[in-house]
Amino acid sequence: MVHAIACPQFAGFTVTMDNDHTGDDIGQGFSPADAFDKCSADPNCMGFNSNGWYKTSSTPNLASTGLCLYEKTQAGKLV
Repeated sequence: MVHAIACPQFAGFTVTMDNDHTGDDIGQGFSPADAFDKCSADPNCMGFNSNGWYKTSSTPNLASTGLCLYEKTQAGKLV
């Protein structure tokens, strides 16, 4: 498990620190950057977390210390 001190930015995603969404997993990347690539390429993916899990939904969210939750945006709006 990766515990973030700061959340890196990924184009096309908004990020919330100390947050996660449980379940709705499609798969797990080797890193947040790998999950970003996989989620960006999958139209069914709505987000991923800093542990690399990419998901079909990014809501509802829950407090999760040390994690970063990335939610896919479209034209500057959350999908």
